[in-house]
Amino acid sequence: MPTTKKRINISVPAHIDHILTQISRRDHIPVATKAFQLIQTALEIEEDIALETIARKRDTKHTTWVPVIDFSEINPDGVPAEKVLQALKKIEKTA
Repeated sequence: MPTTKKRINISVPAHIDHILTQISRRDHIPVATKAFQLIQTALEIEEDIALETIARKRDTKHTTWVPVIDFSEINPDGVPAEKVLQALKKIEKTA
């Protein structure tokens, strides 16, 4: 049955081939499978870098935080759930 995966041919220097062969033997898997796993890991790292770049652009030091509930005087009996729900509803209305 033919594979649905896309095949690619890559050329690697001898030292990369040697390392790839060694670690595929260590892990008891074919060289192509180890190469695929390493490419997959590299792509995840690239994605993390791209997402971090986006997050840094969105992050601002001048963000104004709006207090939802004042916990400066904590009630020893806890906060009533109704008060928390009311505060959450206020947030939803402003979002």
